[in-house]
Amino acid sequence: MRILHTSDWHLGRSLLGKRRSAEFSQLLNWMLQCIEQQQIEVLIIAGDIFDTTTPSVTAQDQYYNFLAAAAAKSCCRHIVVIGGNHDSASFLNAPGAILKNLNVHVVGQACENIRDEVLLLDNHQGEVGLVLAAVPFLSDRDIRRYESLASLSDKDQQVVAAYHQHYEEVARHAKKLADKHQVPMVATGHLFMTGGLTSEGDGVRDLYVGTLGQLKSDLFSPDFNYVALGHIHQPQKVGGLNHIRYSGSPLPMCFDECERSKQVLVVDFNQEHQAEVTAVEVPTFQRLHRIRGDLKSLQSAIEELKRQNESIWLEVSYQSDELQSNLRAVLTEQIKDSQIEILKLNNQQRQAVHLQATDTLESLEELSVDDVFKRLLDRQNIPDNQRPELLMTYQETLHRLHHDQE
Repeated sequence: MRILHTSDWHLGRSLLGKRRSAEFSQLLNWMLQCIEQQQIEVLIIAGDIFDTTTPSVTAQDQYYNFLAAAAAKSCCRHIVVIGGNHDSASFLNAPGAILKNLNVHVVGQACENIRDEVLLLDNHQGEVGLVLAAVPFLSDRDIRRYESLASLSDKDQQVVAAYHQHYEEVARHAKKLADKHQVPMVATGHLFMTGGLTSEGDGVRDLYVGTLGQLKSDLFSPDFNYVALGHIHQPQKVGGLNHIRYSGSPLPMCFDECERSKQVLVVDFNQEHQAEVTAVEVPTFQRLHRIRGDLKSLQSAIEELKRQNESIWLEVSYQSDELQSNLRAVLTEQIKDSQIEILKLNNQQRQAVHLQATDTLESLEELSVDDVFKRLLDRQNIPDNQRPELLMTYQETLHRLHHDQE
């Protein structure tokens, strides 16, 4: 059965305060066309369907309208949705029984009976064509319990061991079914694998503090013919293996991603059930662009962009020894009556000249939560040898806050 692997839609996400609902609508319409053109039989959405656990009405409408339209496609037999760390598992699971009538299979969180995560997907002949281990994001409550007085390293080892145990149990059950029906077996996951490439500002959270270098490709049974992963926004292979892949987000989540192509992955299987993966590039629906330089260079670049007569969201970095106190006003006046919008302006010269005022010139949107905590450590003159443990404790506290809020 031909699979379309995608993930990390983050419906409802904005960019520096700019709403992107029109962009998401264009993406989903394109996805429907892709399903038809590629004759996709199984669509996998590997987590982070929404950007928050309480998605807006618009984001919900886009999601459900897409599922209904995709399920109506004659070629698409099954849609498999797994929960990501940004999603509310209970929200995803709530309409599960209704969606199942449309052959939409939702696994928002780890199941009490691990066999419920293993799906038998039938083909157009009514025969089992694929065994799919639909493993979602595994939260703290799914895979471990904190022990009082346990060290951070002990907790890390518990997480890694729990991950392996979960995937081993799922693989064992899936293997029996795959052998019985003589079909490929596929797994999903929403996690951070060692060596994964991310971008600053893409919104990817560390899922488990301290374990990021320990989850490796040996987590997955060699019996899995393909592993469809979500969480990291850059498309990539895990450990150089062709059959363990991140599809990446279909839209750029930050300006760091604006020059990288986005893609979804089409997966076929040969007679030996080996995965053959083809990347399909996602069109650009809203252009993001970066320009850097002194005032003259910036103005020249903007004039060139204006001649292109298209909607462009800009990140501008002013780089010069000359002080430009009214830089934003000058550039705003230049883009008047054009389709260009400046979403972010970095006045690097001003930050260098007024070093003491750095904190007041940085906005919270430009800082991660870790950056804010590090600023506090600096102000309190915390010794360097105490910082790593304080930072890890802070990150773990944040992680518990994110994942215990439901």
